[in-house]
Amino acid sequence: MKILRLGIFLVFVWVGVVFAQSWTVDSFNHESVTVAELTSTSLTAATYKPTGNVPPTKRAVITVEDAHVRWRTDGTAPTATVGHLTQIDGVIILETLSDIINFRAFGLSPTSSTLHVTYER
Repeated sequence: MKILRLGIFLVFVWVGVVFAQSWTVDSFNHESVTVAELTSTSLTAATYKPTGNVPPTKRAVITVEDAHVRWRTDGTAPTATVGHLTQIDGVIILETLSDIINFRAFGLSPTSSTLHVTYER
C-alpha cells in the first residue's frame, strides 16, 4: 500500500512539473507600435521572430495607450466598425505565434494610439 501511495505521489509531482513547465514563459523583447487614425498596422516580424537559434515566441501582451483601437488576428485588416474594440488602458493577450503574425490594429481617433508589446517565449 505504501508503494502504491508513493507511486501516485510521484505521478502527481511529475504531472505538476510538466504542467508548470508548459506555462512558464520569459519576456525577451519589447516594442512600441504607433497606430494612426484610419490605418491598419501589424507587429514587427523582426522583433517577435529574431534571427538565430532561439526558441519561438509563445505569447504577446499588448497594452493600449492614447486612443482606442480595433484589432483582428485572422490576417484581415480591421475597420472602424469591424474587429475587437479595445479602449485606452486595455490589454490584449495573443497566445499563439499565428495570432501574433496575423495581428492587425486599426486606429479610431485623430490621436494616434501607442501599443506597448512584450513578447514572451
